[in-house]
Amino acid sequence: ITKHDSELLRRWARTHCSNEWGTVSLQVKIATNGSAALARLPADHPKSPTHRFRRFDASSPSDAPAARLAAFESLVAPFLSMGRLGRKARDEAGFAAAAPRTQRLSAGGVVVFVPDYLDYCDFRAFMRKLSEAEESAVAYMSEYSSKAQSLAARRAFEDGTAKVLLCTERAHYFRRAILHGARHIVFCQLPLDATFYAELSAYTSLSSEGGDRGTVETLFCSWDRMRLERVVGWAKARKMMCGDKTDFTM
Repeated sequence: ITKHDSELLRRWARTHCSNEWGTVSLQVKIATNGSAALARLPADHPKSPTHRFRRFDASSPSDAPAARLAAFESLVAPFLSMGRLGRKARDEAGFAAAAPRTQRLSAGGVVVFVPDYLDYCDFRAFMRKLSEAEESAVAYMSEYSSKAQSLAARRAFEDGTAKVLLCTERAHYFRRAILHGARHIVFCQLPLDATFYAELSAYTSLSSEGGDRGTVETLFCSWDRMRLERVVGWAKARKMMCGDKTDFTM
């Protein structure tokens, strides 16, 4: 049915498929230093990005999209601008803690990655309100964007007209365009195909200037376990899913 297993597929199978001949479940434990996507990135490269994973709570799969948008609104969106929301972030987090990150993200070159198109629609509505409030342009690219629309979005992002590019997983799958100018990647949800995590993260090395490293920030919840395993490995994902710690840097 699909190349990549997921909690949603298993839930669908349990709910809608009738079992007549029994079930065999095969669990592949991905090694952290083996086939995990993060292990395939050159960590010792001087321009390798910093990877940050932040866990948020979602009580059920149906509640996850709204919780994901709320997490993005509170944890990431305030740092996308030095305007009203940027000042609010500095007031809440403390100037010393918030200012460096605010200055980095407000400089532009931010790719916001949303795998699912329905989630993309919700994020697009939020980003449009944010861009109007902050008077900053946001470019949009989905699998339903025409070739001309996708090209215009990439050009606006690469020349700095748009500081933020909102992109879906299928848009990246079909276009596979190299995003020049991408210095910061925000995964609102990890991609179903972990290869895309490595590909997008590598774009930051192409755009980093001097000794400045790019950043890759990921939001995840308990319903993203299989996606997380394919990126960081089975053992590390298991630790990140439990405990009081919700912020991980690699």
